[in-house]
Amino acid sequence: MRVIKNNNNVIFHINTQNTSYVFCANKMNDIQQLYYGNKINYMDSYEAFFEKRNLLLVSSLYNDMDMTYAYEDMCFEMSCPYRGDGKDSSVKLGGRSVVYDFKYAEYAVNEPCMSRNIAHSHGSDESLVITLIDKTSNITLKLWYLVYTDSDSIVKYTELINDSDREILINKLASSQLDMRNNDYKIITFNGAWSRERYKSEQSINYGKYVSESNSGNSGAKHNPFIMIANAKADNHTGDCYASNLVYSGSYANSIELSQYGVVRLICGINESNFAWYLERGDVFTSPECVLSFSTKGYNGISTNMHKFTCNHVINGYWANKQKPVLVNSWEAMYFDINEEKILTLADSAVDIGAELLVIDDGWFGGRNDDTSSLGDWRESESKFPKGLADLSDKVHEKGLMFGLWFEPEMVNEDSDLYRNHPDWVWKKDGITNIVGRGQYLLDLTNPEVQKYLVDTLSSALIRYDIDYVKWDFNREISDISSSLYHESELLHRYILALYTVQSRLIEKCPKVLFEFCASGGNRYDLGMMCYSPVGWVSDNTDVLSRSLIQEGTSYGYPLSSMSNHI
Repeated sequence: MRVIKNNNNVIFHINTQNTSYVFCANKMNDIQQLYYGNKINYMDSYEAFFEKRNLLLVSSLYNDMDMTYAYEDMCFEMSCPYRGDGKDSSVKLGGRSVVYDFKYAEYAVNEPCMSRNIAHSHGSDESLVITLIDKTSNITLKLWYLVYTDSDSIVKYTELINDSDREILINKLASSQLDMRNNDYKIITFNGAWSRERYKSEQSINYGKYVSESNSGNSGAKHNPFIMIANAKADNHTGDCYASNLVYSGSYANSIELSQYGVVRLICGINESNFAWYLERGDVFTSPECVLSFSTKGYNGISTNMHKFTCNHVINGYWANKQKPVLVNSWEAMYFDINEEKILTLADSAVDIGAELLVIDDGWFGGRNDDTSSLGDWRESESKFPKGLADLSDKVHEKGLMFGLWFEPEMVNEDSDLYRNHPDWVWKKDGITNIVGRGQYLLDLTNPEVQKYLVDTLSSALIRYDIDYVKWDFNREISDISSSLYHESELLHRYILALYTVQSRLIEKCPKVLFEFCASGGNRYDLGMMCYSPVGWVSDNTDVLSRSLIQEGTSYGYPLSSMSNHI
């Protein structure tokens, strides 16, 4: 990385192994994008990267110091509304004022990142933080850049610091804004639904705005947060290709806009359609991370970069870079009809075929014989396992197998001891009929009491039953959000932060347990979950032809080692 003062500009030149990312604080103290692509050498002068204009764009607003400084035709690293840039904005603040003008103040190299309670990458080679200040309100905006040389990746995120004299309302704080000149680009997205997740789709970028998003509270199967932008003729092997992915598991939006002057703007971050955050004086709000990558070798080049980044800088802990065990799962063999004898018979079959892990899926706890009861009561069924799960675990381990269990910690059935004891722990909206999914309600993870219950109850079960592996399921969409603790507009994001908190505390207590994430199949397959779970259930569809399409699409953005497949 190099910082160069060049005329009235401060140039920031970031290099990875094969790529360069160049931007500047320009003479107007705006953060202007100059270049992102194949690696270039550091230079003494960067004048060639600045567009030269001799005439005023008549319909465009401009700075009164320079009539050719046309905001609508500029490439920026961030943007606010009502400041001349007619394209979509990456920062939108509300309250008494909606007009903000963040200007460059300073930069710092390799400054330690603030402690973050959100999923994030690790092991960056270098970091850069650009500080911008809106002088009328005394609000600070920081643009962070983390460099991962080995995977040709750059992680971006933003921090908003309220040093003003009042509360402010954040309506939007994107993780990344990338502006580029159009080069006959197309968009590659990965779309689907339950049982047909992440099918690859291509379309041309046209004038206007295209949004690939989730607004359901989780990252979802309809669209995946991983996207690519590539030359029209790019394929698996050739062509310039850019990629973006969010280290986040909640509602997100990737918007791609082509302006009338040929600027392509990619904005990635929390979905503003169901988000607003009240930031108190002195508080800081941090966006999720967004990872960017570039390759001249088409989709496969991007795939290689993303695999390296995920394996080396997202997945961590005891199971990082370890080969995962071959597992047999009880679900499609037995569904709810399980008992000790059947499980031990299945264990013998697992040994015979060379499997290394036996997982008991749904049905092992409370009075669970169908999906209408017992979620939340995480103790073994005495009728199915009269000698207890600890005894069964010993027998499975004696056969040379690891032993795992299915949990759905974020959910509760109305017919459960947990619900009867704590009906107030469920998200319910007073005055309306609650929506039920698979016979279950959603626990309010934003409640610290719920977090403590889950960490204490689950860790106790994992230790008591000597568990090696957890399948963490999530089988319904989020609805009827309500809280006496927080503003409703904050709840979807606070839910994801609480989920990360619960998972990190469980890992602290049980560091050698291998966690598998699952959400009605691949309904929450994202880098945020991979910060805590090295493997994910790709889909409930195990048909071989369907799986080949699902796993091909998944493999563009995620490593093969993250894809769980059950025998």
